[in-house]
Amino acid sequence: MSTIQERIAADLSKFVSPTVFGKTATYAPTGGTPSAINIIYDKAYRPIDLVDGTFEGAQLSALCRTTDVATVKQGDLLVIGGINHYVLHVHPDLEGMTRLILSLDNIHG
Repeated sequence: MSTIQERIAADLSKFVSPTVFGKTATYAPTGGTPSAINIIYDKAYRPIDLVDGTFEGAQLSALCRTTDVATVKQGDLLVIGGINHYVLHVHPDLEGMTRLILSLDNIHG
């Protein structure tokens, strides 16, 4: 019989599966070995209020299983659809998922 933690981990794997909501990306930690992980990629609309107006753009992010990115840090690389994305911020939810806020520019490198 499986534990509740094992059942939750299995559910999270299904959630990010390319056959459900996810897509496969390559996670390359700085100084580490690249690996294929499943993510949910998001390009959410984001207005940014400036002194002289509002700038509109997209906030790039990837929702990942925390176990897949346990050592992630700013500047690490995530290749999604052949395009390099760099980790700006790491937001673990303490429930088994981590949202990575991404940039197309490597501002930490």
